Amino acid sequence: MRRQVMHKQDIRQPRPAAAPVNAPEAEAADLRDFFDHVAIGCHSLAEDGTILDANSAELELLGYARDEFVGRNAADFFEDHAVAADLLRRLAAGEAVRDFEARLVARDGSLIDVVIDSSVIRRHGRWVGTRGIVRDNRGRKREQEALVQRERAYQRLLESLPGAFVWTGDVAGNITYVNPLFIEFTGRTIEEIRNGEWIEAVHPDDRAHTLSEWARILATGEAHEVINRFVSRDGVARWFLTRGVPIRDELGTIVSWLATSTDIDDQKRIEEAAQLSEQRWRTLASSLPGIIGTWSPAGEPLFFNDRWFEYTGLKPEGMTAADVRGVFHPKEVTAIEELWRESLRTGTAFSVEGRIRGHDGVYRWHLGSVAPIRDDAGTIRAWISSIIDIDEAK
Repeated sequence: MRRQVMHKQDIRQPRPAAAPVNAPEAEAADLRDFFDHVAIGCHSLAEDGTILDANSAELELLGYARDEFVGRNAADFFEDHAVAADLLRRLAAGEAVRDFEARLVARDGSLIDVVIDSSVIRRHGRWVGTRGIVRDNRGRKREQEALVQRERAYQRLLESLPGAFVWTGDVAGNITYVNPLFIEFTGRTIEEIRNGEWIEAVHPDDRAHTLSEWARILATGEAHEVINRFVSRDGVARWFLTRGVPIRDELGTIVSWLATSTDIDDQKRIEEAAQLSEQRWRTLASSLPGIIGTWSPAGEPLFFNDRWFEYTGLKPEGMTAADVRGVFHPKEVTAIEELWRESLRTGTAFSVEGRIRGHDGVYRWHLGSVAPIRDDAGTIRAWISSIIDIDEAK
């Protein structure tokens, strides 16, 4: 019984305490484990740039064994020692360096674009070294280089467009680029153009319209066309057709503008001459005592002088071939139409007599003649008709 009591007392004796955990050592071990296994390059340097430590990610990035890397000066691995010196100088000044771009030399001799973040280690206020991380920047560099190449190709394309000014502008409408042809034509510098002085190259009579159209286009975000005159360096004004379109990103937001200005001066002069000729023709036709008309190549009425409308009472707005047909006497209209169709088919002139109803409802005899108008190639461009009142003679 006594033995049993003694046994119980032995059980109740306190056990020896476990060895205390050294917290700083555990924390250091955790930090070391993180340093060794983090997926981004990490290192520490002495104040003179000697590499004190580097993790596996940095060694793998550059291809070095630890004993080939640690202990050497960091500048030895920079393509440009001046870049390394600049980094150390900034760190020595107490600057925390972020996104510092550099090229490091890998073990196989290749150059690796990296981005470095680094800061100073101080103990008791004294600089004793630096620590930093190194990120692989090759993908970003390739993207940047591809973008540069695309921009160069784009600019070469713009500069190679024949006979046209090419413009680019930002979202606010400021001109950011013009091709050399515009500079050569106007004598303006790219700095003047970017400062808004491109409008000085527009003919004074067209400036207000040009600026108002540009403001409207920027407000609406729509593609546009503007016809105006640009003045050359020697003072000669020429007509241009400017077409502009917005450039949008993948979300549909306008990020810039692209426009081309094409020289249409010759075409514009021809149009003006044609308009003047047309005005002269209409003036002449209206002064003649008879009825004068013009028709399209297909036989649709284009123009009649005032005498026709005064006599028939028809209105010029929207007049058709059927309206003209309706004023001819029913007994002659079929024969006249057959002659007209045959003339359209063969391209030959014809004359015919027939009665035409006046605005008072009375039919009077007329002699009508129709002939084709051809261009230099012999193609029929229009028909001309003349109608003379012969009722008294009949």
